[in-house]
Amino acid sequence: MTCSFCTLVNGQYVLSGDKYHAPSTIANWGCETLKSADEVTIYFRGLKKLVTKCGIIYDGDKYTPNSDSAIRLYNLLPDSRNSIQVFYEHAGVTYVSQDAYIATTPIKMSCSITPNTQSAIVKFNGYRGSSGTIEYEDMRVSKTGSYGVSAEIEATGKDSFLISGLEPGTSYNLYTNCYYRRESDGQRKKISDTFQATFYTNKPEWDNGEAQALTTTKARLLYSTNLENVADTYVEWRRVDAPAVVQSSKATCPVVDGRLVGILNNLNPDVYYHNDSVKFEVVHPRLSR
Repeated sequence: MTCSFCTLVNGQYVLSGDKYHAPSTIANWGCETLKSADEVTIYFRGLKKLVTKCGIIYDGDKYTPNSDSAIRLYNLLPDSRNSIQVFYEHAGVTYVSQDAYIATTPIKMSCSITPNTQSAIVKFNGYRGSSGTIEYEDMRVSKTGSYGVSAEIEATGKDSFLISGLEPGTSYNLYTNCYYRRESDGQRKKISDTFQATFYTNKPEWDNGEAQALTTTKARLLYSTNLENVADTYVEWRRVDAPAVVQSSKATCPVVDGRLVGILNNLNPDVYYHNDSVKFEVVHPRLSR
């Protein structure tokens, strides 16, 4: 079915515009559109050249073009097919089209992940509109190749999360389901399939460290490190002149203000000591009175 604009001249209808198909999309009416996830802008420049009054009917309401020949529909659901009708007035008669449709664009989720050695900060970047919010459900983190939950996740703000309890130098996968919730009526729509991202925690690092004599039998070990919060980190140490078969002693070194801090006890003030761990190849100064 087609239609055209005609003018009555001396009792005869004279074609005054191009023919239009009964619309299945807004483009059939010579209208340009700009689409986003929750908004559509329709330009009626072509139709306004033919008629002085035109517009659309959406959700029972009439909308007419502004000074830019544009009609903007807000508060739509993403990736949805929205039914409208085009209307125009000609020779005092209002004509209403069949249903036409405009589809909003989907929201494509993405995120930036800033890893540390034992935690990571996640910031989602998929949506920046004002008509709704993104909700995250069933968020979980697993080691790559494993399906078990491997971390704790805490929301720290809109679209941002803190992942903690990770292992250094390890590959992890982040999973979550994302939903769009329209603020006006609370209606919710799932954005896409389960979102997934992969990240690696940083490998542990430390410097050569130093030893500070506290007493004649006690010393403090200090190493700057990028580790965040560990309770099972230690250094191995022994006398310089101890045979290789002698087992090294261990000093626990928890992280305090970005440094591994350990205490060596029961030292002999007349003996040189050194570190025997592969991780901490350090020769400490002699501990004297």
